[in-house]
Amino acid sequence: MSNQEFVDGVQEITIQSGIVRVDYFTYSAEAKDSSGKPAKELSKRLLMSPEGFLQTFSAMERIVDQLVDRGAIKRKDDPAPGKANGGGAASPNF
Repeated sequence: MSNQEFVDGVQEITIQSGIVRVDYFTYSAEAKDSSGKPAKELSKRLLMSPEGFLQTFSAMERIVDQLVDRGAIKRKDDPAPGKANGGGAASPNF
């Protein structure tokens, strides 16, 4: 396979007429947003069935688990070191 394309991230995921639409973006080399940062530009739209989307989601979850196991990333819901026993401030929402 030789058709590869880089994207900076997912801009939006929507469902229209039973089709999942995943919009990918890249940061602009020239255009800036209102805060002066590179603007996001739609680069690709991937269309897939709900079943295909669920298969993709499942595959991504497995990769996230591997990255966590390797220490490459941390989950946001993981407690910070030293705070596993409630050492931090409690959220007013809970």
